[in-house]
Amino acid sequence: MALYPVMFPTYLAAVMKQNPALASYAPSSSIALYLCGLAVIAPFTFLNVRGTKVAGQSNVLLALLLLAPFVLLCAFGMWKIAHGHIKIWQPLTASGSGVGPAFSSGLLIVMWNYLAWDSLSTVSEEVDQPAKTFPKALFWAMPLITLAYLLPTIAGLSSVRDPAQWTDGAWPAIAQAVGGPWLGLAIGGAAMISVLGMFNATLLAASRIPFVLAEDGYMPEPVTRIHPKWGTPWVAILISAAVAVILSMKTFDTLLEIDVVVYSAGFVLELAALVALRKTQPNLPRPYKIPGGWTGVLLVAIVPTLLVIALIASTLKDRSSILITLGILATGPVFYVATRAYRNRAAAVSSA
Repeated sequence: MALYPVMFPTYLAAVMKQNPALASYAPSSSIALYLCGLAVIAPFTFLNVRGTKVAGQSNVLLALLLLAPFVLLCAFGMWKIAHGHIKIWQPLTASGSGVGPAFSSGLLIVMWNYLAWDSLSTVSEEVDQPAKTFPKALFWAMPLITLAYLLPTIAGLSSVRDPAQWTDGAWPAIAQAVGGPWLGLAIGGAAMISVLGMFNATLLAASRIPFVLAEDGYMPEPVTRIHPKWGTPWVAILISAAVAVILSMKTFDTLLEIDVVVYSAGFVLELAALVALRKTQPNLPRPYKIPGGWTGVLLVAIVPTLLVIALIASTLKDRSSILITLGILATGPVFYVATRAYRNRAAAVSSA
């Protein structure tokens, strides 16, 4: 969640700097950037408290507003490539960077772009016919998202092929190089809309986790409170938003590495749970059961796990990211053991 409040002021500053009348007001200090990030967290926390349907409908609107200028960017960029016979793959890597390091860094970004397919399962009970709705959504989402990343990148390479210029918040400048100042402003606005939508969706998915932990006794009972009017876990939503407020103090690069590693750890834990539950509770209702028996289950569990381990070993370099990530991951087992011991003692006292 914290990535998006950090990204928003970056895009806001880039858009403002393109307008001479606004350039001097663009946020630049760390405090100003942080306050701009907080301005993202507050309204979308309220939307999530209003309910899944409201949050989902707002994201549909944001998606349409986001994609419109990128369609124009693709049209201009593809026309330039076709008529200019531009070789967009040159140069293949940044100056002084080999194929291996370039691929490793690029893979980290790609992995982040395609994370969180499993996250919205946390709101499945708030979705009509999830067993039918989710597979359909995934079927259409994968090719659409792939094209939404690939085509604008190809279009941008029609005018900006220097890897050093593809930095955080660079899309407005790239769009300006492709189609002029007006397109740069439009893409800058779209980038901010994208960040808003991503924070909205991520908060929706993440906020249900502390709620369920509290229901199972691993967080305080008040976290299970449901809003009397809108039926949402409002305390859990506020806790999740508070975490985003704190972590927004870190840089984008640090948060990206933390996000990929911590998410990957949770993903591997899900795969381990898949194997364990298939063995210990074979008769559970399974609307999404993996075909192929144990062979299919083990392939689904082992292959992604090996890929995640190899990826993390090759990409995690920043010392701050490593320390924060290890600290976050270490809290899980410690918290689980301590909380379980407390629950067992409480149960023993109540039964006595």
